[in-house]
Amino acid sequence: KFIQDVLMSDNFRIYTSTDITGVELGGALKNVIALCAGISDGMGYGDNTKAALMTRGMAEIIRLGIAMGARYETFTGLSGIGDLIVTCTSMHSRNRRAGILIGQGKTPEEAQEEVKMVVEGVKTARAVKHLADRYNVEMPITRAVYNILFENKKHRTALSGALAFIRNRIICSRGTGCGSVRPACQTPFSGFHPSSGRSYCREHCWRNRRPFRRCRKKQRRRDRSGSQTRRR
Repeated sequence: KFIQDVLMSDNFRIYTSTDITGVELGGALKNVIALCAGISDGMGYGDNTKAALMTRGMAEIIRLGIAMGARYETFTGLSGIGDLIVTCTSMHSRNRRAGILIGQGKTPEEAQEEVKMVVEGVKTARAVKHLADRYNVEMPITRAVYNILFENKKHRTALSGALAFIRNRIICSRGTGCGSVRPACQTPFSGFHPSSGRSYCREHCWRNRRPFRRCRKKQRRRDRSGSQTRRR
């Protein structure tokens, strides 16, 4: 608080946080997502694609952060979504510029040489991939960047695979309590709740199992009564 009061002015605002893990993860992981956003730009994809990558990239950061003990609120602030937005959209971003060059067909090594500055997202992608494996967190965008940088996978194939993965998944709407990703077609206790329209996953949101089951039973009763009425 003392440092905040000393350094803050009308043009420079400082926020404090006790969530050191969350602040560090937000500042590091956004570089990986910025690389992917740059690859998207270099391949000629539009703003909507980049917005999807940024949004789902933020979800990946939050999932890993919560698994490592960080607080959800940290990622909704400047060290999370604020840092992510500017890094993924600014041409001053080293990671985005390197991603653009990779998307245009250069190798990761050539892209780093042309940027002529440190591209933090390259080494971070390797570390984050190992963290995702250790904590069993699904991070398809980060894994796509890792495959491009270290597995010599074609950027078009890797990015298309990540986008397809995102399109075929739903996220548990219980957010901070779960945040897990499951196939959208899973039944009977995942998918979209018939009465509320919210999405649930089978493994984590156990307390939502009964309401969903009741709704399905009611629907079966209606179907049976309707078929009996038609028979009469």
